[in-house]
Amino acid sequence: MPRIINVDPAFEIKMVRDNLSFAVSLSRSSSKGLITSSHLLSEDDSVNATPATIRSIGGELVASPTPRPTRQDLVRRMTNQVRASFVFSVIQTQHTLEQVYKNSPLEEADPDLRAARCTMYLLNASLRRGMLNPVWICPPEYRRKFQARPISFDLDTTELDGKPVVWEQFGGLDKYLALLDYCAAWVQPWSSTPAGEAHAGASGATPAAYPVLAPTTTFAEAPDPVAGFVRNKCFLGPEAQCAANALFKAYKDWCWETGRQAMAQRSFGMGLTKMGFQRRRRGQGYHWWQGIRLADSV
Repeated sequence: MPRIINVDPAFEIKMVRDNLSFAVSLSRSSSKGLITSSHLLSEDDSVNATPATIRSIGGELVASPTPRPTRQDLVRRMTNQVRASFVFSVIQTQHTLEQVYKNSPLEEADPDLRAARCTMYLLNASLRRGMLNPVWICPPEYRRKFQARPISFDLDTTELDGKPVVWEQFGGLDKYLALLDYCAAWVQPWSSTPAGEAHAGASGATPAAYPVLAPTTTFAEAPDPVAGFVRNKCFLGPEAQCAANALFKAYKDWCWETGRQAMAQRSFGMGLTKMGFQRRRRGQGYHWWQGIRLADSV
């Protein structure tokens, strides 16, 4: 019998989220011309990698050049990869949520988590009916407005039933990536649950089991994008400091690498302030953040 490996539910969601984020980054890069067909194998390169083809490279045989896809073809194929990754992320995330929560999404006590679970439930039902050209399947009891306030995620399903599923209906892929982060944060407290045991739902859990969503100085599993940058790219300490422009540039680079939509510098600064960091003016009018620096800086 095949060996059954129990995977951390939070890791399952983060894995498909990172896969989608990577596909989005590739698609955006190809749209901007940063990735061209010359960087990739053509359709026949892998198929024709026979000894005869290799000998032709050495000059023994002469092979006709293989046409490469145009930029338009490349962008189209990258977009298809994003769509496939999106479908995969929906199906896997809903499967993970069903393993953690046994109550109905509509029965969820926390309104923000209820919105997240209902969104994933409806997306999963709609995509499973038709992955290439999905349309919304919204039962009457699900036709309402769903809001996950900590991540500013909104989905209004009151008139979506039967309409094509498009990303703009819930704010685009950046908002959806934030939703996956949010779901991963909620299932994190039960990552250590013994195999075979499932959580009965938020209505039966103690408040201490919920992830801390308000900005804190620990940032353990906060889905906030600024907190994610701080957690992954920064070092914290009473003596740490960093120039404001350098910190914001590093944040934008991190957003680009992870497929996120970067905030404006003012919003980024407000996020840091909420976390307890202080901004100081130093010589020649430059601003510095106290208590934080980039992890790879001296």
